[in-house]
Amino acid sequence: FIFNITAVPAIAENTGIKAENPQVAGAAVLLMDLKSGQILFERNPHNQLAIASITKIMTAIVALENGDLDSVVTIGPDILDRKKIYGTLLFLSPGEKFTLRQLLDALLMNSANDAAAAIAESIGGSEDNFIKMMNQKAADLGLSDTHFTNPHGLSEIGHYSSAYDMAIIARYGLQKPVLAEIVKTKYAKFPRSEQGLLPDSLQNQNKLLWQYDGADGVKTGYTDQAGNTIVASATRNDRQLLVVILKGTSGTAVCEDAATLLDYGFEQFHNKLLASKNQVINSVNLENAQILNLSSSADIYGTIKNDQNGQDFQLRAVSRNIKLPVKAGDELGRVDVYFQGKIVQTVPLVAQNSLSKTEYIFYLPLGGVLLSGLIVFKESRRSARRFRSKRIWYRQ
Repeated sequence: FIFNITAVPAIAENTGIKAENPQVAGAAVLLMDLKSGQILFERNPHNQLAIASITKIMTAIVALENGDLDSVVTIGPDILDRKKIYGTLLFLSPGEKFTLRQLLDALLMNSANDAAAAIAESIGGSEDNFIKMMNQKAADLGLSDTHFTNPHGLSEIGHYSSAYDMAIIARYGLQKPVLAEIVKTKYAKFPRSEQGLLPDSLQNQNKLLWQYDGADGVKTGYTDQAGNTIVASATRNDRQLLVVILKGTSGTAVCEDAATLLDYGFEQFHNKLLASKNQVINSVNLENAQILNLSSSADIYGTIKNDQNGQDFQLRAVSRNIKLPVKAGDELGRVDVYFQGKIVQTVPLVAQNSLSKTEYIFYLPLGGVLLSGLIVFKESRRSARRFRSKRIWYRQ
């Protein structure tokens, strides 16, 4: 089922259309519109590179999906192992107690590596098990350029991702209200059980929160191997854009380049609604003559370059092998959004109406009852006629 919509596609290398190239540095760069998921600019998006502390976005996702924000985490003795846990620290002490939410604040705002280690041990039971959970989540998200060996991003062989995969991870993470709230927070308290020189407050390390109008996340990082990395988001006029820069030349440079890309995305593109949530995209005729309507699970937007006109998007519904019963809201397929024969996004299709097996199976026994009744009725009529004939013959 193909639904044509007159609109203009997002301009990205993977659509076959070349955009004007913003002048930015970095070994790998990507700009995405988060509402449509379309890539507006990219360079080496699938290069596998060290990523430093932007790793912590995945750490937070796994913690949020497997932990309780109010649960109390007791810091264990391994937190003092400076061969494994070094760099940016809050100098957590064995025996200190924090809620998971407090440690997530420290993880995402201060980028504390000891907070990452404490979260991993608490959620996974061990750091190794938590890393398996991180890699499983990457697999669940369909990522092919990512592999984690630790929860904080300190340089290790085999710990890498790509600009594209980090954009997918960040887009997924920003759908979680707690994560989205933390990464845009500038300051927070961090109560300590021991007073003195230990830090008891947090300041977000993402300088764009102060420097760029509408900035609302997400995470910066640095190691000698990774260079400077950033995943930056900003929202203006109901549009949220995301930038990923890997192996930048300096912390100042990646912030400036992220701002350049965000300006480019806001100024050169806008969004167009292609299909509304609950809009019927496809109707399926089932074997019992019932009709199942499949609708989009969310509003579908296309991102359009301002100076382009007259192009078409296509929505192509792909249904699963549907078996009854079906409940309204069941995910039963997808709608692929195409431009020039290439998919630019995919949205789940859900059942708009419920259908039950009994609605057609019921007719089978009912039909049998009616048929049996008709046969009995006919036989009784024949018996009655034979009886009347005998009575007439006896009277004669």
